[in-house]
Formats: sequence, structure tokens, C-alpha cells
Amino acid sequence: MYLNKEQERMLSGEESEAVQNAMEILVGLGDIYDAKRLIPIESAHISGISMRTSGEAGLSFIEDMVDKGARTSVPTTINPAGMDLKNWKEMGAPAEMSEKQIRMVDAYEKIGAEPTCSCVPYFIGNNPSFGEHVSWAESSAIVYANSILGARTNREGAPSALASSITGLTPEFGYHLKENRAGSLTIIPDLELFEGRSTFPYSVLGYWIGENFPESVPVIRKIRPTYDQHKALGAGMAASGAIALYHIPSVTAEAKKNPEICETGETVSFGVDEYEKTVDELDQTSDCDLICIGCPHASIDELRFIAEKIDDEKEIWVCLPRRTRNKEKYGEVFSDLEKRGLKLVCDTCMVVAPLSEMGYSSIGVNSTKAAHYAPSLADVKVHLAPIEELVK
Repeated sequence: MYLNKEQERMLSGEESEAVQNAMEILVGLGDIYDAKRLIPIESAHISGISMRTSGEAGLSFIEDMVDKGARTSVPTTINPAGMDLKNWKEMGAPAEMSEKQIRMVDAYEKIGAEPTCSCVPYFIGNNPSFGEHVSWAESSAIVYANSILGARTNREGAPSALASSITGLTPEFGYHLKENRAGSLTIIPDLELFEGRSTFPYSVLGYWIGENFPESVPVIRKIRPTYDQHKALGAGMAASGAIALYHIPSVTAEAKKNPEICETGETVSFGVDEYEKTVDELDQTSDCDLICIGCPHASIDELRFIAEKIDDEKEIWVCLPRRTRNKEKYGEVFSDLEKRGLKLVCDTCMVVAPLSEMGYSSIGVNSTKAAHYAPSLADVKVHLAPIEELVK
């Protein structure tokens, strides 16, 4: 892989040990994927923030990078932590884990990352423009950035996204190249399943696509999702497969500009049978101790939708970005929800929170991503259903 003189100097350690380590990660990655060069990026988003997923190794790694002088060189946001950073005691999160989690977030803040602790950076300020190259981890954010915004990123891991944040560079391969962004498969869904405002059928469709066509760039015809439905669709695909990009003719960013990328040689259908089979596969129990909404993190429109559906007798968490929670203009919505007993949980989500240690054994979710990950990461069983069924 070609490096210019400045990049060679960075790799040799002339700037700092942290920059050298970051360049070693990127050059190694570029060599693996036969990248010809490194290209500049506009932003980074880093995953692996929760102690539940990264553990002691993740904490040691980022604190070591702080000691080596690491500093971000592009705007950088970070993924959810393992608990609400302000209200972890009220949540019942374990003290030892919580104290280490606070150290983890503090370390990222010391290097210059914004302590957003959210999986929806595109809703809270990290919003790249069409054609911009970025380095994002967090699978659901990656597919949104590529598909809806038309930015360009590969499926990065936490170390490579951090390395790109420090250097402002990423290897040029994969979805950074135009020739790899064309559709490979056409999906024709049964439109009767997608009527109304619910995100649930989109989440199920996404999961089915990722599970059955995990390496594809799917082209989905006929649907016109809202932004929240896009978010659920992409998150489902990315959870069950390695999908980082999809197109919807006349809807998604690149499909509008370059309709020819939606022409594929294979077509498959998604109907009631596929829908029901996918839900049955993920639905483990008919009962739940706790209802958890917001995977990926909930938007203000979803909060308003939830407000129409909730039952005051249910224990419900809604996970959302703290930046959304802090917006005064939505105060009336938040106040109404909290008066009715709903808990607004920031900085974390049900997937990476220590639910079993907090006394929960089963949760109700409306997200296939949550249903996929929560049993292994949060050690709980899941009941998967639309919001209106969960709160009956």
C-alpha cells in the first residue's frame, strides 16, 4: 500500500506512539484487503464502549492510548455504555462495573471524542454528507450512513475506527469504492405487511434479508420508509448479516442519483410466511419482566408513537440519546411519559446493559437487533413483538 511522506512519518512514530500504533492498525488492515492507499475521512464513530462487550481489555486499551498521547483528528462520537451514566445507581447497575464504565467514557473524552454514548450518531450531530468518507463502527449506524446519507464507510471495528479517528485516515477498499456499491439482489416485499407507522415489520424484513443474503447489497422495491423505519430495517440486516448498504429506488441517497445501481440479476419475495418464520425464530417467551424500546436508540417521533400506546401498568424502558433527552423543546413529551411511569434511559441500551445482574430474566422488545443480541450479551430471554402487543 502506498504511503505518502507524511503518512510514513506517522507510521515511524515521529508524531507520537499513539499515532504510530493507529497507523500500524490501518496499514495492516489495508494490506489484508489489498488497499492501494489511505484516504482522508470526515468523521469517526467508535463501538465497543460498554464494559459488557469490551471488558477489562477494552478499558486497558483506551487508557493506554490516552497515556501514549492519543488525540482525535476528526469529529468522533461513541456508542452506548453499559448503563445510564447519571442514574446507574437508580437503575441498579453493579457498582464495580459502573465505576469502570465511567473510566472508559472519561478516557474517550480525554482523547477528544464526544461522549454521546448513542448508536444513532446521525440523529445527534454526526451527520456526514453524500459521498463523504467516514470510519464508523456500530453496524446499524454503518448501514444508515451508507444507505440513507450516501456517505461511505466499511464495517469497522472499535480498534480500526479509533485508529482512523486519531489519524484522520482509512484504507481505501470495500464500500469506499464506487464499484462495490451496486445492488446485487432485488427484494419484493408484500406491501400489506408494511402499512402504518410501526417500525416492527421493517425490523423483521431487515433481519430476514441479513440472515438469508448476508453478503449482499439488497435493492428493496415498493416501500417508502420513514427515517425510523429505515433505522429499524438497516439494524435488522446488520444484526443477522454483514450488510452495510441497501438501496430503495427513488428513495435512498445513491438510488436517487444513480438509478442504474438498482438493477440486479436476481429477485426474491418477502411475504407473510417469511415474516412469521422470522418472528417465531427470535421470539423465546410469551412473558417478560421488562419492556425495552429503543434499539437502535429511539427518536422523538418514536417517543410520541410510544406515548399513544403505553399501558401504565407495564414497566417500560425507552433507551434514547442523552442529547435528545436534554432538548427543552421536547420537555412536554418527556414529562408526560415519565408521569405515566415510563423510564427514559440514556447512554445505554438493553443489549449492553447488565440486565441479569439487575434481576431481570426476560424482556419484551420490538427490535430484531435486540432480540438477536440480548440473550447472549444481556443474559435474558426475549419476547419479540410490536409495541402495541407488548404493552397490552
